[in-house]
Amino acid sequence: MATLAGKTKVDIVVPSVDIGEVHSGLLRDMTIMLARAGISVVCTVHLEDHPDNLLSTIRGTDAAVLPLFPLDDKTLGELTKCGATVIDSLLQGKDRQNPASLVTFQMAKLQVDAQVKRNRRHLAFVHWQGKYPENAATVYFFFAQMVCQATGLAAPIQLALPEDPASIASYLLGASQKHPSLDGFCAIDDTTAMAIVHGLRECGRMVPQDGSVVGGFDSPAGQVSRPPISSIKVDTQALAYQELMHIAQREGDDLNLGQAPSGKLLQYIPRDSL
Repeated sequence: MATLAGKTKVDIVVPSVDIGEVHSGLLRDMTIMLARAGISVVCTVHLEDHPDNLLSTIRGTDAAVLPLFPLDDKTLGELTKCGATVIDSLLQGKDRQNPASLVTFQMAKLQVDAQVKRNRRHLAFVHWQGKYPENAATVYFFFAQMVCQATGLAAPIQLALPEDPASIASYLLGASQKHPSLDGFCAIDDTTAMAIVHGLRECGRMVPQDGSVVGGFDSPAGQVSRPPISSIKVDTQALAYQELMHIAQREGDDLNLGQAPSGKLLQYIPRDSL
């Protein structure tokens, strides 16, 4: 009988924020692969202020808990009390070799490499407040600093676009005045990249002439942006397969997912914004 962390059922736990198209695709493909392997899957939206939403599900199903992001200490304590099996989170967990976490580092490296080829030397790494989990943005910038240092670039800056779209242009204008050498923007996702392009245009700056922009997690919206957004394409099927096989090996499970997908995990897609 197929198991993950010794359980025949898995509860994938997601936060009550927009997790983005790629992470949604990753969870979809993981669910499909687990179901085909004979493991039942449920998905629970975790509310830190109301942990009973998750706890009641686990008590009723005896499923292994697989969080997308690390759970808060209070919830972990309650899960321990009820004897739940909690797997290390897919992102920002203790396992530094987790494929889903390594994708963020690899994406930052591809973004920097693309900017360097355009002779951009002073980079900003950008996320949009309220549109992406703050802890994920912190990890993204940590990896970005490592990549820039290894590449010999100046120390990057971190920008957090204001939640109100009407304030983005003035925010970017202030950032450009404070950092006049800034010539390249790397975004945590394509939605943020499109917001950067719009904000720079409102400031009278042209993309890519006055500043190159590269997005992340390639999306259809980014492809029809003006200019189209250079981005990093993620094969969620390949990532889901690598992630589940990694977890099974770490947890001591014999999980048969069939043949590995043939797609390339990450690929830089050049377009007119860079």
